[in-house]
Amino acid sequence: LIEPLLAECERCRDEKVVESADLVDAGVIFGTGFAPFRGGPLHYRRTQEQAAARTAAAA
Repeated sequence: LIEPLLAECERCRDEKVVESADLVDAGVIFGTGFAPFRGGPLHYRRTQEQAAARTAAAA
């Protein structure tokens, strides 16, 4: 359910629609009510990838 939102946010960042990932995160938090404690969609994606990498390294 969240994957399309994450993909679109990454596309906006990659195509330089916004200046930084932080601005994408802020826009989605304030514009749609994305859970602020998650830090925004791009921050959420980064933390999920880091957690997966740590889990894989520990295995």
